[in-house]
Amino acid sequence: MMKATRVLAEWESSKKRWEVHIHAGSEVIKRPLAAQTMNASSDSIRGRAVEVARDEGYDVNPETVEVVQAS
Repeated sequence: MMKATRVLAEWESSKKRWEVHIHAGSEVIKRPLAAQTMNASSDSIRGRAVEVARDEGYDVNPETVEVVQAS
């Protein structure tokens, strides 16, 4: 597995969904989080973000995943 340098889960209000942004060096991979509502708990979002990153082949420490609810 490759090491992700940063993982961010962010609410995309224009698309009405959570998205995971996986940073690996200068590369950024964006994936939607299915079946997660805007009001989902941070722990739930963080757990799903880790699953998505691992599915993409990236090693992620769950404690370092940032959850941001943009306006």
